[in-house]
Amino acid sequence: AAIAIASLSGAVMAVWLRREGWALAAAMGVNLAASLIVWHYRYDDHLVDWWIDLTWANIIASATVGLVWLAAAGRLYPKQEPAGERPLLTFQVTLPAVGQAILCLLPVVWLATQPERLPEWIAALGCPVGWLALGLTVAATGWRWLDISRKNGASIVVASVLGAAALSTCHTGSLADFGSYYFLVTSLAAIGLLIAIAGPLGVRLGLEPFSPRRAIVAWATAVGLLVFVLSLLHCGIDPHRPWWFASTLISVSVAAGLLAWWLRWTVYVFASGLVLNAVGMVVWYARGPETAASPIEVNVLCLGVGSALWSAIGWLSRWRRKDSSAGCPRMDVAAAGYTRLAAGAALLVSIVLAASRVAAGAVEIDHVCADTLSWISLGATAVALVLLLGDGAVWWTRPGLYLAGLSGVGLALDTRWLTGRQLAWTATIDLAVFALAAAAVGWITSRRQPSDASEQETPTILPREMGLSSADLFSSLQQIVVVATAVLAAWVSLDHAFDACAYSEAGLLAGRVAGPLAAALLLAASWVMSGQGNQASRADWRLNTMLVTAAMLCCAGWWRLAADPATLWLHRAVVLMAGTALGAAGSVAIAVRSRSSDGRWFAASRRAVVALGVPGVASLALVMGLEVYFYQPDDGTPMAGWAIATVAATLLGLMAGCIWLAVVPGADPMNGTLRRRTIYVYAAELIGAVLGLHLWLTMPELFRLGIIEKYWQFLVMGVAFVGAGLAEWFQRLRLPVLAEPLERTALALPLVPALGFWFLPEGTPAFWFLASLFYGVLAVGRRSAWMGLAAVVTGNLGLWVLWDRWELNFLDRPQLWLIPAALCALVAEYAHHDRLKEAQSAAIRYMALSVIYVSSTVEFMRGVGESIWLPLVLIGLSLAGVLLGILLRVRSFVYLGVTFLLVVLVRMILYAAFEQGQMWVFWSACVCLGAMIIGLFAVLEKRRNDVLAALDKFRRWEK
Repeated sequence: AAIAIASLSGAVMAVWLRREGWALAAAMGVNLAASLIVWHYRYDDHLVDWWIDLTWANIIASATVGLVWLAAAGRLYPKQEPAGERPLLTFQVTLPAVGQAILCLLPVVWLATQPERLPEWIAALGCPVGWLALGLTVAATGWRWLDISRKNGASIVVASVLGAAALSTCHTGSLADFGSYYFLVTSLAAIGLLIAIAGPLGVRLGLEPFSPRRAIVAWATAVGLLVFVLSLLHCGIDPHRPWWFASTLISVSVAAGLLAWWLRWTVYVFASGLVLNAVGMVVWYARGPETAASPIEVNVLCLGVGSALWSAIGWLSRWRRKDSSAGCPRMDVAAAGYTRLAAGAALLVSIVLAASRVAAGAVEIDHVCADTLSWISLGATAVALVLLLGDGAVWWTRPGLYLAGLSGVGLALDTRWLTGRQLAWTATIDLAVFALAAAAVGWITSRRQPSDASEQETPTILPREMGLSSADLFSSLQQIVVVATAVLAAWVSLDHAFDACAYSEAGLLAGRVAGPLAAALLLAASWVMSGQGNQASRADWRLNTMLVTAAMLCCAGWWRLAADPATLWLHRAVVLMAGTALGAAGSVAIAVRSRSSDGRWFAASRRAVVALGVPGVASLALVMGLEVYFYQPDDGTPMAGWAIATVAATLLGLMAGCIWLAVVPGADPMNGTLRRRTIYVYAAELIGAVLGLHLWLTMPELFRLGIIEKYWQFLVMGVAFVGAGLAEWFQRLRLPVLAEPLERTALALPLVPALGFWFLPEGTPAFWFLASLFYGVLAVGRRSAWMGLAAVVTGNLGLWVLWDRWELNFLDRPQLWLIPAALCALVAEYAHHDRLKEAQSAAIRYMALSVIYVSSTVEFMRGVGESIWLPLVLIGLSLAGVLLGILLRVRSFVYLGVTFLLVVLVRMILYAAFEQGQMWVFWSACVCLGAMIIGLFAVLEKRRNDVLAALDKFRRWEK
């Protein structure tokens, strides 16, 4: 009673003095009185048993005093004082709110730790006293916060509803098996959903002053987080899992979505979508971890569904053309970040899963194969990507759909439990069909676009300078698949182990025929792709069409090969050579036909010729190398008749094609000049030589008649004469592109037997004379000094070979070995006298004449007295030299002729006088010499001037 009187006195003083401090003192007195009353009645009980009653008493007392205080506020405070400047009053109404919040949190905290059921002492919180305390607290707190600001209205309502939900949960305390927990989480989920709905609804109803956006968003976010945590906290031990907590999580996702729709905030779009992943994991965990890949695929499914839903919402927003308030973006713009990221993540994970499964099957590693969930998740991803097609800022949508389809092929392979070669065999057909289907879809979609759509720039998030677009990436991915499938097709066609493979869905398709069939499908796909995309992409696909054609021909040939281990690789190389040759020939034909009509195919065919030429030459070298490797001296190379004919026909066709490219104007796909086109003629000549080698290795019986072994040098010279004649003929026909290569080849052909002469037995001088004749004819016809030199050299070599055959050694008969060469030098000097300087001509004459006279003198000196012909030959040569010098007015001939004439005469006189004892010869010679001297002086005295004039003329002769 004393405390009550004191509290009443404090209240009177507060009104009288208008001081809220007295009012707070009076309020504390009321709380103290209420506490004492409870203590009095529960004095014998432990505090643990009655602390809730004590809390209720203080809440009720504080709330009641707060209401009285608020009612008497007009007498306590000046009228001009703002309502917000009453801190003690705010403190007074906050005390019961804090107490009530603690009591309302008790069931929440308890159920969060022990969700099975509520204890009785917490269930008692839902009694009428508890509701009375809640009502008074809401009344006092609401009154005060509304006085401060009307914007607190929404928070008051939400707090009141949450408190009511907590007390209502206490009424379910008798329920077991998570009954109270279900009620709590469900009621909180409903409240959060209602808050999200109330936000935009309040704006439409004009209640925004009482429900500000910030408060609604804060309460919805807090409640949603609480529901999210509570739903996941005990989902693993939920006896009725998974649908109860899954539904509460779905409500959280819906609430977040409503906030995102209302606010156009991207963060709530992400929250709404990611909560779907939590729903999926709850459902998956409830069913039990069936497979290792299931949780990953569940997340892929949820990401795909979330992206698809928000893309659909964005489409709806764009269709309605209604934006939110100023400053907020459209819904499709706000959701773009999540839709792109979710779809991209789902696609990436799907690709990794499909690739890992196919790789595990390829290396025969035990793994869990794809199931229905795998297909559903991939389908959801594909739907999300389809809905993203309208987003122009996403550059990877079409390539993503392509990769999703490729992942579907991987799942189809994995679903059939395929491993090893069976997997590769099936993948070859599936990938080829997929490539053709993708090309057809791309062609259909490209026809629906404007005619210049392929040339328009596609908006991308890539740097502009990279120049990449969705169509470029699609084309690049398609090229990768086509190349990989072509490699698989080649493998299937080559490996005879694939004969045991069969397609389970089509019993007629089995064995290595899948290789050429897949190549044919790839050819169709490449042809379809060549009609879509930008110009660069179309050019690449035209090239691919020609390359795949060659690959298809090779696969068809390999498929028909029998399993002969001895020469299998040789025959495979033959097929490769023939396929690339036919492909190159077809490319050239296309180039010629499209040169004037369609320049685009012309450019592609030029590239194809180069691309096929490299493997064609390599395969030809491989074929010849294998023929040499397998060659047997007696039987030749063990090669099938069709292979021999194929190689020969291919080489003949290549020869004809090279000649055609060189001769026909405009046929060269490389647009080569006249001189560059001569390369084709040289190539034809080389191919002809390879053809001869091929026949010699594979059909040696044609070369065992003895004609080639004995007369091969003459045959080569015959070919050289024919080549030179054809070159002259083509030159007169004004075909220098043929004449020049043939002439040069003909000039080089004699070198072949010339080299063989020194290494092969039974060399004949007739070859050298033929070569000399050949080069001589060319020297006369071409007026070429070099050809003349070649004729002289080969002719002298022929003589030397002849002397060697007749056993006329160089030391025994130096005249025979040296005089022909010296005479040739003199003739060459005379023929080119005008082109040589005087000193050069004199040097050549003296050197050549010295060789003639010295070689003859050496042979004469060594055989004096043995033969009368040796001195006569030297005398004849000396006299011939003197006479020729007088005739040609060349002093060198006269000098050397007279000198060596005197040498031979003196030697013969000395030989007769001293070695044969015929001294009269010596004395006679002396008398004649003296008479000649006297006569010479007499002539000089009588006709001195004439002699000096003659000497002067002699000095003017050439040296």
